[in-house]
Amino acid sequence: MPSLSLLQKTQIVTLLEEGWSIRALAQRFEVNKSTILRVKRKWQQEIVVQRKNGSGRKRVTTPENDENLIQFLRNNPFELFKEKMDPVGKG
Repeated sequence: MPSLSLLQKTQIVTLLEEGWSIRALAQRFEVNKSTILRVKRKWQQEIVVQRKNGSGRKRVTTPENDENLIQFLRNNPFELFKEKMDPVGKG
């Protein structure tokens, strides 16, 4: 499930202040009620809804790795597909 955008979080806070229920917002934004509660709690505690820099999963690849992978896939678009189609033990 994709995370909420900054715009969506801002809309949630605005609608909460207008009296919308947690359940109604969860249905409208197609997320769990706990997601709406998390946005509300963050707003009440910090008066911000955006994520802090450095929060979230740490990068596994470097920008150079990313560029190399993109270049490889552009030059060999079916290479990984061929490996998946090769029967086990046949090649």
